[in-house]
Amino acid sequence: MARQFSSSTNNESFEATVKYLQDRMHEKGIDFSDSEIAQKLNIPVSTYFEYVEKDSAPEEIFARLKREFKDVLNGKVIGKVDLGDDDISEGFEE
Repeated sequence: MARQFSSSTNNESFEATVKYLQDRMHEKGIDFSDSEIAQKLNIPVSTYFEYVEKDSAPEEIFARLKREFKDVLNGKVIGKVDLGDDDISEGFEE
C-alpha cells in the first residue's frame, strides 16, 4: 500500500521519480546508481536515502532532478496515489 507523501506543495514522489528515472535510463543502456544520482543532485548519499525513505524532498531537489535529467524527466510529474486502507484485492481472483 502506498503511503501518503508530500514534497512541499506539488505532491511529487521522490522514490517513484528516481525509480522512473533509473528505469528509463536502463532502457537506454545506462545504469545510474543511487550514489550517482545523489552526486548529480549535489547532496550526500545519506540525504538522498532520507528523501527516498520519506518519499519526499524539497522542491529545489525536484528542480535539480529535472534540470540534470531533463532528457528523461522532461515535463513529468510522478507521484503515487494513496488508496487508503481499503483492500483493493477484494473481488479479484488470484
